[in-house]
Amino acid sequence: MRVIVSGGGTGGHITPLYAVIQELREENPRVEILWIGSKSGPERDFAQRHNIPFEHIAAGKFRRYTPNGLDFGGDPSSIGQNLIDMFKVPIGIIQAYFRIADFMPDVIFSKGGYVSLPVVIAGKLLGIPTIVHESDVIPGLANRIASRFATVVLTGFTEAKKYFPIKSNVRFSGNPVRSEILNANREKAFAVFKFQPAKPVILVTGGSLGASRINQVVMGAIESILEIAQVIHLTGERDWVKIAPHAIRLERFGYRAYPNLTDNMAGALAIADLAITRAGANTLSEFAVLGKPMIIIPLGSGAGGHQEANAKIFTKHGAAIIINEEKFDGETLLRQIKELINSKEKLADLSKNAKNLAHPNAAAAITREITHLASHRSNAQLKTISHRA
Repeated sequence: MRVIVSGGGTGGHITPLYAVIQELREENPRVEILWIGSKSGPERDFAQRHNIPFEHIAAGKFRRYTPNGLDFGGDPSSIGQNLIDMFKVPIGIIQAYFRIADFMPDVIFSKGGYVSLPVVIAGKLLGIPTIVHESDVIPGLANRIASRFATVVLTGFTEAKKYFPIKSNVRFSGNPVRSEILNANREKAFAVFKFQPAKPVILVTGGSLGASRINQVVMGAIESILEIAQVIHLTGERDWVKIAPHAIRLERFGYRAYPNLTDNMAGALAIADLAITRAGANTLSEFAVLGKPMIIIPLGSGAGGHQEANAKIFTKHGAAIIINEEKFDGETLLRQIKELINSKEKLADLSKNAKNLAHPNAAAAITREITHLASHRSNAQLKTISHRA
């Protein structure tokens, strides 16, 4: 079986895509995989580190969008860049066409993002069955366009179906989670981070790119937080230079800061008693599958409302606490941390409810869809050959 996968730009597309690749390789060690992504995105380095063949194409990114489409009334610089990037899309389609024609896969699996759209369109032109996966409650613009060319659309939330223009091919799968997240060793993780097992651990993350507002508030209250908990703080690359000196000073008090945790994220998740996080769908899915209580600070409606919609699903089911960004300050955060850390019952309820929202077999469900389409295509090709004979 030959499979092309596509997606990138942020960890929110890369890590779930890798979870599916892991499952494909587990189910079929002979599977051949080609990853098509952008030249400058983090997916290229990620694929190379994990020995996954990689090809790049031109990709244009649509900026300043709403749930209804592009916002051409927004920032003039974004409008100009959108116009420039529009010309990259047809170039990307042509490049993707030749990449796909050369590899000739049985199936294309697209995780979404702007780099995937040319791949999905080119796959349609070549008659290759295509699966598009959407992680968020509110689909991104690229996936809503791509869904028109897809054979099957899979969603991480059942609520996402209503946002797609064609609903007959939309099915629920859940969001795939990497195998190492599910199988991390807590004892080993405590040793790696040099933490005391008896003291609570808080994991702070703003997603793969970091979140300056979360970083600012946490650092303003960090000494008070460290009186009651140990902290693993993922700052993102942008704020790392500013926070690194504080990390050295506070290390002896149980503070560990990193720009990101490429290899030890599973360990950080394993020992966390509480997470402070944005509301990216795949981050929430990884926390949920382990039953991690969460304080969520979603990006506001100016980012398309994706994170707010994701967060509302978790709070609706009693699986997380939301603090809206406009009300997010050190005093509010510290008060909420103390309330949760001092209430084992509340933490247990959040943990149980988060697990109830988890779908640990999502990668397996997606792999079954891929295998089904691949076998259907193979059977169709055999029938064509037999008729010609």
